[in-house]
Amino acid sequence: MAQSLGSRGDKRCEPVFERLLEQHRANEALAVPAVLAFAEYYRFIGDYAKSAETFLRAKDHTQASNTLANCTVEAARAYMQAGNEAEAERLYGEVAKYGYGWATGVALYDRAKRLVDLGRHDEARRLLQQPVSGQYAEQVQVVLLSTLGLSHYMTGDFASARKYCQEALTQYERLRDRLEGEGVDEKALQARTLLTLMGQWSRQPFVCEPREIRVVAAKTGERATAITRRFTISSSRPLRFTASTDAADVQAWLEDTGWGRPTSDSERTQSEIAGYIRISLGTRPAARTATLILSSPDIAGVELRVPIRLDTPVDGNAGTAAPELAGQEEVTTMKAVPSEAVESGGALK
Repeated sequence: MAQSLGSRGDKRCEPVFERLLEQHRANEALAVPAVLAFAEYYRFIGDYAKSAETFLRAKDHTQASNTLANCTVEAARAYMQAGNEAEAERLYGEVAKYGYGWATGVALYDRAKRLVDLGRHDEARRLLQQPVSGQYAEQVQVVLLSTLGLSHYMTGDFASARKYCQEALTQYERLRDRLEGEGVDEKALQARTLLTLMGQWSRQPFVCEPREIRVVAAKTGERATAITRRFTISSSRPLRFTASTDAADVQAWLEDTGWGRPTSDSERTQSEIAGYIRISLGTRPAARTATLILSSPDIAGVELRVPIRLDTPVDGNAGTAAPELAGQEEVTTMKAVPSEAVESGGALK
C-alpha cells in the first residue's frame, strides 16, 4: 500500500512508510526496500533534501556494504538536486570506504561529469583517473575511461581521446557477465561513436547543412526585394567561425558572436551555430550562382565553400553538389576571442 501511494506522490504514504520501518526495523528484507521506495517518493515530489535523508536511513536496517554504498551515492545525487553541493561532495567522498567498486566508480563519474559540463576538464580527469577496486570495478572502469575520452574530445585533444576510447573498448571486450541496464553498454557505444566522429572531424573539421543552398526566386509578377535562407555549421566542439560570400549582392552572417554552441545532446559530441544568407534581388538573369565561404580562425588552412544557386520556379528538383573542403587539419586548439560575420564583395554571375 505504501509503495502504491508513494508512486503516485500521495502524501498519505508517509505515515504508512514510517510505521512499516518501525515495525520491521530488524527485518532487512522488508525494511531496506521500504527505505528505497520512501526515498524515491520524496524525490518524485521534488523534496530532494528529504529524499537524501531517507536514503541515508538505510544504515539503520542493514550493514551490507554494497547497499550502503549505493544509498550514499543516491543521497549525494539528491543533495546535488537540492542545491546542497557541499553535502553532496562530502557524501560522494565517503562512498569508497564501503569497498564496493561499482559505487566508488559511479561516485567518481558523477563528480567528474559535472566538472566536464562546467568545462573544468583538468579536475574531472584527475577524478576519472583515480584507482578503483572492489566488486565490479572492472565494469565501471569502462565508464571512467569512456568519459576520459569524451573530456579530451570536447577540448579537441583527439590523440588522447582516441587513446582512452580504445582503452574503454578493450576493457569492455574483456568483461564477462557484463552488468545490464547500468550504463556499461552505453559507455562502450559512446567510445565507439567518438572514435567514428574523430575520424570524420579529422578529415573535415566542420560541415554545413544544407550542402548546397538552393533558392527559388518569386514567380513573375510577385514582388520581393530580398530572400533570406538559414544554414547550420556543425563541428566537434565550440569554435569561432566567419562567413562571407563571393558576391556583392549576397550577404552572410552568423548568430551571436560567431561561436558554435554544444547541441542538446547530453554528451555534447557536437557543436552547432546557425547562420543566414540574404540575396538582394534585382533585374538580373534568372539563374545565378554564388558561393558561401566558411572558415574558422581556430583551424588554419581549412575553408568550406558552399554553392548558392538562385533559380526561377521550375518543375522537379535538380541534384545537389557537395561543398568543397580545402585543407584537412585536425582540431587541436581553441582561442577565446569571438569573431564577427563578414560580408564580401564581388558580383553574382
